[in-house]
Amino acid sequence: MIVAIDGPAASGKSTLAEAAARKYGYTVIHMDDFFDDNITRFHDEVIVPLLRGSPFTYRAYDCGSGTYTAKTIADCELVLIEGVYSMRFAEYYDFKIFIQVQKNEQMRRLQARRPDLVQMFVNEWLPAEEKYFSEYNVVELCDYVYD
Repeated sequence: MIVAIDGPAASGKSTLAEAAARKYGYTVIHMDDFFDDNITRFHDEVIVPLLRGSPFTYRAYDCGSGTYTAKTIADCELVLIEGVYSMRFAEYYDFKIFIQVQKNEQMRRLQARRPDLVQMFVNEWLPAEEKYFSEYNVVELCDYVYD
């Protein structure tokens, strides 16, 4: 089973994914591991092997260092794909979740997380996310919307 969680920055996607992993034994794959903007790499290194259902390894990108680290997925039975842009592959998921967040709460969380990057989020990342949500009709694609 493949479940995906999408939503704006600081909406709680990672928190929900990690809680599900602890409680239900999901394997979590973070879209942030593909922050090098290589969506084709996500398809080839994650989606294709997941559909085969056997263990696989993908290259996780670290934007801080600009390096890749091998991550092995041993259990493909329950996989949770977490992160913005995950719905670009909606047709492959068994269940899709969208998490919403109020703007003031989002700003509070971003400020607490990375105050040095808040302006970049406001000027670049959040508008890019909104464009993606609109162009891909992300909310409408999801089976469940959490507010």
